[in-house]
Amino acid sequence: MNSSRLYSGLITLFLVLLLAVSSASAGSQVSWTKSGLLYSGQGIVHQLQIDCSTQLVLQAPAGTAFDLYAMKNYNVFGSCQGVSYVRTHHDRASIGSGGISSLTLEPGTWCVAVYARSGSGQYQLIGSSTCPVPPRPYPDPCFGNSCCGDQCQPGCSPFKTDVKTGYLYQGQSQTFGYYIPAHRSYIEWILTGPCGSEIIPMSMMSAGEVQTMRTRFCGPDFDLYIYKQGDQRNWGWYADYADTGSGSDGYVGVAYPLTGATYYAQVYAKQGSGQYTLTCRSYTCQDDVVMMMNRPDITTMMYTATSVVPPS
Repeated sequence: MNSSRLYSGLITLFLVLLLAVSSASAGSQVSWTKSGLLYSGQGIVHQLQIDCSTQLVLQAPAGTAFDLYAMKNYNVFGSCQGVSYVRTHHDRASIGSGGISSLTLEPGTWCVAVYARSGSGQYQLIGSSTCPVPPRPYPDPCFGNSCCGDQCQPGCSPFKTDVKTGYLYQGQSQTFGYYIPAHRSYIEWILTGPCGSEIIPMSMMSAGEVQTMRTRFCGPDFDLYIYKQGDQRNWGWYADYADTGSGSDGYVGVAYPLTGATYYAQVYAKQGSGQYTLTCRSYTCQDDVVMMMNRPDITTMMYTATSVVPPS
């Protein structure tokens, strides 16, 4: 009887060890896709956080030559440089032929430039990896809890969203007013111009997402100016904040906007004409904004200029 119990115990122990080894060797399949439109001679930079060895595959239209350049970003709190800088300081490169190029990246923060060396069209940047998953302790403390440990991260969803659309010819502008009736921890204006559709994330935009928007360029150049009423300054002389970078997209974010004030957003067609969309979102996520304000990459992405002279 004792020997049968011992034998049964050894079998159980073997099964437990086998399960642990299987769990440790298992991996989590991760894949994602980024896309955009580039004309010959143009490029765009994507900032990527790679957690484990990842293969990047760039797919462009047949007959084009789109290249991939990857530069390790050791300053994890800084945003990526422009396309020219990444191309001249890259750590990895894949020169495309026939519309396909690929390379493999190890874990870390990377600045990846997609450059249309020849030809134009829509591209897709596909990343795929198999990340090892460490085994959970037995019994699993998160069993039956879908929001446990690192499975459920707190987010900051928009409290209120307002979307304006319109069409501007070169030299024209359109201004919209936004009244702040109660406390808001953050407000952001997202301008997407004639360069094509831009997918706006459901939560507060990150520095990498804003950088990607600002590097898109298809010809038209739209600027975004923000004026604040309520601080006893004449609106119309200077804009408090602005995004005057090249391209038809723009972004301005203001932390802790003044309660009871009216903010005016002006969209100006500096070069070219076309359809635009201006999305305004406000937040009440106090803790997220406090944490955000302590990160240099976030504070520097909010606008490209302050106290600027608006277009005449």
